[in-house]
Amino acid sequence: TFEKLNEKFGEVRMKCGEDDDGYSLKIRLKYFLQYMKVTQDDSPLYIFDSKILEMDEELVLKNDYKVPSYFPEDFFELVGERKRPPYQWFLIGPKRSGTTTHIDPLATSAWNTLIEGRKKWVLFPPNVEKSVACGRSVRMKGEDTESINFFMEHLPRIK
Repeated sequence: TFEKLNEKFGEVRMKCGEDDDGYSLKIRLKYFLQYMKVTQDDSPLYIFDSKILEMDEELVLKNDYKVPSYFPEDFFELVGERKRPPYQWFLIGPKRSGTTTHIDPLATSAWNTLIEGRKKWVLFPPNVEKSVACGRSVRMKGEDTESINFFMEHLPRIK
């Protein structure tokens, strides 16, 4: 629950974005949870952090899930932990938060566990051009590229 997250990690500063120079913007989880309750932003902030899982000494988060059987191989295991890029992420956000259409770093695959709420995913076959998948081919002049706009305006035109 959010209450338990707040008890355990409320003082932890987590990444919720980047500034114009690419530096991480961080917020204490307790303040972010308050923001989530009241925000009416069209494109709200969300936490996208890998450090919390490294701090999770009691494994309260990691023990609550296991890798699904659909993903038995993890080829990054072959490079060892020191050379491995970040691969476990903790994400939390309010309604309307999300990312734009993208391909994961290094063309990796990911699996997600949704704890509460709803999340929309869109998957395109590999032969779909990037300009179509990201909505560029159907975006009208002046329309925003935020994820909410993609689902409300661009995706219906792609279909």
